[in-house]
Amino acid sequence: MICVDQLFARRPPWRRGLRGHSCHLYSTERAEELVRFALDMELPTRWLQHSRTMPHYDLSAGLRAKALRLGARSVGRHEFVAHLRAWRARSAHATAR
Repeated sequence: MICVDQLFARRPPWRRGLRGHSCHLYSTERAEELVRFALDMELPTRWLQHSRTMPHYDLSAGLRAKALRLGARSVGRHEFVAHLRAWRARSAHATAR
């Protein structure tokens, strides 16, 4: 399932650089599913973030709206954290094999 969490402030107003709001686009299942969805959104593949958490894209408010129009599911902060913990658990289990 492809999900987007809620928009949050990128940087405090007193810091320089990119400002505004962003969110995460991610898959609850597989990175390949996420990449296919991102290609449908015409996102550059270099935007994919392979972090210590789960693979994701950071999206602006406009791109979040586009993701929702294309079928992504909107989730709240608690559900996002639950998905993140499940992803980490699966990753830890896979590397322990």
